[in-house]
Amino acid sequence: MLYLLIFLTALSCGFFSLVRDQKNITAISRVLFAVLFLYLVLFAGLRTSDVAPDYLNHIDWLYRVGTSPESIFEEFKDPGFLLTFSFIHWLGLPDYVFFSLVALISVYAKSVFSNIVLRGYFSYLLFFMIFSRFYIVQDMVQVRVGVAIALASCGMMFFYTGQKTKGLIFYFLALGFHLSVIVFLPCFALVMLGFRYVGRVGIAVLLGSAFALSTLISGFADRLSGFSRLAPYINGEYHTSALSLFSFYFFSRITLVVTVLIVLYQRLTESERFVLSLSAVGLALQVSLSWNDSFSLRSAEIFGFFDMSCFVMLIRLFDYRSRFLYWLMLVGIATVFYASSLKMVEDYHSVFS
Repeated sequence: MLYLLIFLTALSCGFFSLVRDQKNITAISRVLFAVLFLYLVLFAGLRTSDVAPDYLNHIDWLYRVGTSPESIFEEFKDPGFLLTFSFIHWLGLPDYVFFSLVALISVYAKSVFSNIVLRGYFSYLLFFMIFSRFYIVQDMVQVRVGVAIALASCGMMFFYTGQKTKGLIFYFLALGFHLSVIVFLPCFALVMLGFRYVGRVGIAVLLGSAFALSTLISGFADRLSGFSRLAPYINGEYHTSALSLFSFYFFSRITLVVTVLIVLYQRLTESERFVLSLSAVGLALQVSLSWNDSFSLRSAEIFGFFDMSCFVMLIRLFDYRSRFLYWLMLVGIATVFYASSLKMVEDYHSVFS
């Protein structure tokens, strides 16, 4: 019931994006979003250990490494996450305060991204889509990578809009929480060199090449096993396997990108083409790394905020009636995303219950 309640609250905020120009509605939506924001933070931070997998593994690792500054820098794995825990532990505060703080950072970064990526248009709807796809997965289960992806996505957009100092700060903070977002580094470098977006033909070539190179890239897997962070995903320790691309998430994204390229590309703004480009990069990585499900799914998640932005940015191209129908379609897609993510968690229990 609690999972349904937060979904319906987020959905209500998403609906207000359609009528944001009315002053009273705007005030109501802001209050509702503030309530939702606080609830999402506490919902993730105050859960018991039996709600989501890996919670106890996180606790064991944090107390083994995070309570000793020497161990933090000796292991040097996600130091931002460990140092945050070390500070909370030094203050003598309980574990749920730490997890609430981590959730606060992650949810805040999601809201910042939702507000800046499309210049504030339909920001509540975008937040709803990001929430539906990633809140359970990232803020309840994969907490380190969840914070990292949210911060790195914000950093990417700050960098793109010319706020390079703020962008770098967000990106380096993201790297401190999880090294996987280093995948963003070439994108940051290209933006620094003046890159604005990949053209229509470039995206088509990128996606086509990904399918062609998938088998070839898998042949270099053994060479990657020398990296300690990658070895468990390659040598069989984590029981990885090839990833089937026959999934709702993949098909919805590839259908969206292909439709935009064929029908709507000329109507996109420059920033929307940039968003489309990053979504296409995520798709290409997922396809080319499909020989390893861990790598493939993680690459899809890293660029996932831009996938959700692609879904939402098209709504401005419709008239009022068509816009409502498109909104209903997005709600349907979000419902599938959210229902699928609920398979990863158990019935909710609070530390205070």
